[in-house]
Amino acid sequence: MERVVRVLMKVPAVRRVMSRLANVEAAIEKQQSLLDTLGHHWEEMIASQVRQHDQVQEAMTRFARQRARIASIGDAVHSQRTQIGVLLEQAQAATAEVLRAQQAQIDALPAQLRELTAASEGHSAALAEVSQHLPPAQRANLEAALHGQQLQLGALNSTVFAQQTQLAALNDLVRQMSSGAGNKPAAVIGAEGGNRNNQPEAPAVPPATIPDSLEQELLELGGGKGTVYRFDDLLQRQESPAPPLIFLHIPKAAGSTLNSLLMKSYKFRADSRGDSFFARYTPRELVDLASVPRSEDDRTRPVFFTGHINLDNEIFRSMPVRYVAITLLRDPIERVISHYRFNSTQPSVFQDAIRDEGLSIVDYCRKFAGTVRKQYEVFAPDGSVDVALRRLAEEVSFFGLQSEFGQYVEALGRLLGLPVNPYKMLNMTTPGAAGVTQDQVSELQSLFADDIAFYDRAVEIYRERLTRMPKLIAEHPWTRFYS
Repeated sequence: MERVVRVLMKVPAVRRVMSRLANVEAAIEKQQSLLDTLGHHWEEMIASQVRQHDQVQEAMTRFARQRARIASIGDAVHSQRTQIGVLLEQAQAATAEVLRAQQAQIDALPAQLRELTAASEGHSAALAEVSQHLPPAQRANLEAALHGQQLQLGALNSTVFAQQTQLAALNDLVRQMSSGAGNKPAAVIGAEGGNRNNQPEAPAVPPATIPDSLEQELLELGGGKGTVYRFDDLLQRQESPAPPLIFLHIPKAAGSTLNSLLMKSYKFRADSRGDSFFARYTPRELVDLASVPRSEDDRTRPVFFTGHINLDNEIFRSMPVRYVAITLLRDPIERVISHYRFNSTQPSVFQDAIRDEGLSIVDYCRKFAGTVRKQYEVFAPDGSVDVALRRLAEEVSFFGLQSEFGQYVEALGRLLGLPVNPYKMLNMTTPGAAGVTQDQVSELQSLFADDIAFYDRAVEIYRERLTRMPKLIAEHPWTRFYS
């Protein structure tokens, strides 16, 4: 057989056929290898598809859970929005009720004040008549009783001002709540309500201008003719009689103590209501009070006007005669700290905000910016520090420093001929007031940089004026007109 095969292989045709068969077998093996590779790839693709299918199923499961969670959050937000809306309505109703109660109390106070004023005037008249026939000791007792009446009037006026301040703060809260409810969804209000410092403050309301009718009446009565005694004028020892005085009372700068001292010398104290004297007095009453004393025994003159007012107040345009204007300044940081600490101990909306909202002194100054005003704004409500310094020097007769109160009182007495009276510092902050950190003081120095610059330059003016003070003389020509 092998021999036959060898013989056949020698035949060229057979050899070619066998070669082709070998090539075919090699091609078949190659195709089989390729099929095996494709089969392996196919198995991998099937496995990958299975894995992808599992991943898609897992993602669909997660998506379903997230969709359910979002739906749950949406329901919770809707529920919270409803609750916040109800709470907001309740808060607005409660605040409105408090406002009405406060307004009712404030409305009743002027009547009480008028009654006390009338009683005081009646007592003054009676005392003046009786005192002419009494020994000096009994006359002194009667004058002390009259002084007590004046102290009651001053205390009642302070109460009225405090009530007005609280009412203004409550009105601010109502405006914030109302504007927030109107402009934002309830859910957003709920998110931001915890941080009231981010809410813009209502702009301060400027003092009202004098209506034309009052302006005309003032002019007809002789108002508006008076000019201020400048510091250099006071150095000249002006002629009699003693002029009216206007005290620009800057809060937390020893103003209450100075008011109590002035009440011991002046015959009458006229307080503003808020920042207006026309809310309490008619033009005729203002002009009459500010007129020169008719004699040394005049029962109501000289008068001093006092209030938390600025240099643009209508009282300065109402004076029928020359007048003296005074004020006290205080280190801005010390003043702001005193403002904050004092109000943290006094029952009011300020104390509630400090306690309930945890307001730091910096937060307090920003939240109640309309109440904690910078001192230089008293002298330039719409101007700069330079304008305020110029007006302080030219339109205020003599100003002093709270830190040197005793020195200022002595110097003021020499300039105006005021008698020397003992005094006690009033409205001192009680123990337990809110604390202030050094970091907060640093923030305040940045916040009140303009006021600090104003105060530092004002101190220089005050020190220079002290060097020009006259020596004490036997009698000032105005002294005999005081109480």
